[in-house]
Amino acid sequence: MALDDVPLPLLERYAIGQCTPEELAELEAWIGDRPERRLFVDRLLGLFASEGDEGDAPLTFTEGEIEHAWGRLAERMAEERDKGRKRAIWMRRAAAGVVCVALAVVLWLVFAR
Repeated sequence: MALDDVPLPLLERYAIGQCTPEELAELEAWIGDRPERRLFVDRLLGLFASEGDEGDAPLTFTEGEIEHAWGRLAERMAEERDKGRKRAIWMRRAAAGVVCVALAVVLWLVFAR
């Protein structure tokens, strides 16, 4: 999920319970049938929810805190993407090594006779 397509202000209002019915419909349309987006929203809500908060004032953040949090999230998403790329490169190199060894064995068997 690209961070560019995340409706940040809408998610913030939703998480603190200040979404209008129209905004809720817009959020549901954004989520659509994308399970990763549903998981993202559910985890975001988990960050805002804690036991014993009923009746308390809604949790709010400054714009700087929100930008900092989204920046950290973007960094973590980039790190995970990089880990996946490194893993894929390693797997390709390992597969190439196995193919080279197998080819060497076959050539040795063919020419050793």
